[in-house]
Parts: sequence; structure tokens; C-alpha cells
Amino acid sequence: MAISLLNWDIKYGSGGIKDSNNKLDWEYYKAMAYDGLSYDKNPDPDITEIEDTDSFKALVPNKTDRDKIKNIIKNEVYGNKKSKGNKCN
Repeated sequence: MAISLLNWDIKYGSGGIKDSNNKLDWEYYKAMAYDGLSYDKNPDPDITEIEDTDSFKALVPNKTDRDKIKNIIKNEVYGNKKSKGNKCN
């Protein structure tokens, strides 16, 4: 998945991997590839309770690392000022 994200970025996005002072690096593409391995277990849209799937826990056993990945994904989804990618049109 990370390779697919990189290839898409090369063809349609910012042009691929940038240096660590600029934009995206390989670890960032890898983090975004984990999107979908956690979910909101609360059906109430006003209350968020994020749960990690067993697959996510197996692939990334350290909770702190999973939380960093989820923050990267959240930043990109909302396109806030902590996001590194460019907003898609």
C-alpha cells in the first residue's frame, strides 16, 4: 500500500519522497498505509472511541507507535496545518 501511495504521489501529487526538511518521507507513506486498521467503535457521532484492530496491533505492537500513525492519518484526512501532503482537488 505504501508503494502505491508513493507511486500515486509521483504521478499525480507532489512528486514523491522529499527530504526530511520538506514534505513526505518513506515512513510517512508507510504510516498512511495503515489507514483503515482502526475504527470508531461508538455509533454516537458526537462521541469518538477509536479502537485498533487486532491486525493493527499485530503489525505495530507498540501503542505509542500506533498513536503516532493515527495522528499522521488524522492530520492528512482533515488537511490541518500539521499535514504534510497537499490537499487533493
